Amino acid sequence: MEPLLLLLIVVVSAALLVAVTAVYLRSRGRDHPPTATAPAPSTPSPTLDAGLRARLAKTRSLIGDRLGVLLGRSRFDSDFWDGLEEVLIAADVGVAASSEV
Repeated sequence: MEPLLLLLIVVVSAALLVAVTAVYLRSRGRDHPPTATAPAPSTPSPTLDAGLRARLAKTRSLIGDRLGVLLGRSRFDSDFWDGLEEVLIAADVGVAASSEV
């Protein structure tokens, strides 16, 4: 398989994963019917949802930045493929899929 085609497949797969995650997170709040809520505590605590969103945004930014640096290279040498494998493993794509790339 040609390296550029393989790279295109990886980038499209990563973008699709981000899009599906975003759609899931947005629609997750709409599926639940309203329920009675307990009185708010006197000190507001950060919600799990806000914390999760912040961590996901940080992860997405780091992965995007690393992919941007890799894709900005003028040639695809062994350092490029090693870097791409590291980014994919960090993105939890899986060792088997990352090693295949």
